[in-house]
Amino acid sequence: MGDELLQKVAGRFNTAVRESDIVARFGGDEFVIVLPDVRKADDVGEVAKKVIDEINVPFHLNGREVFVGASIGITLYPDDAVDAGVMLSNADMAMYLAKEKGRNRYQFFTPSMDDEVKRHMELERELRWAMDRRELVLKYQAVIDLDTGRMNGVEALVYWNHPDRGLISPDVFIPLAEETGLIGAIGTWVLSTAAIQAKA
Repeated sequence: MGDELLQKVAGRFNTAVRESDIVARFGGDEFVIVLPDVRKADDVGEVAKKVIDEINVPFHLNGREVFVGASIGITLYPDDAVDAGVMLSNADMAMYLAKEKGRNRYQFFTPSMDDEVKRHMELERELRWAMDRRELVLKYQAVIDLDTGRMNGVEALVYWNHPDRGLISPDVFIPLAEETGLIGAIGTWVLSTAAIQAKA
């Protein structure tokens, strides 16, 4: 089903672009679209909107509706770079930030992104070590019945006690954990730690 979905996604891309444009699968669920002979940046933005609109229409696989989203990074030749490898890297950085802002967005590359993405990647690297270094901590928040004023239970919230940045709240690093696939391991740690603490 995954392969069939990728084929259908590629078909939608082809619907959104001109015959002279190039659509290529870059690996996994990443695609590259090359738009030759573009007069202005706004035209690229319009194509990105069309691609997102096409992808937002539900896909039908084995009698089921499947919903996917698209995050698009855009870089311009020769304004941003003249080397294909650098252009791909620029587009990747822009896509990274588009994902951070929420699904179904596009983002143009700007030179300032380089520093921002490097900080983001550094945080991702440190998050991978956080569990091994026992930097994650659980804090509990009471769940109150508003009618009776009584506490019905508690909600476990995971915080990251970063050695340099101090206590980082979940709203900062949980999206990063979801994006990088670390959320499963963190979720397992939260459940087992909460169970051990509840027993104690």
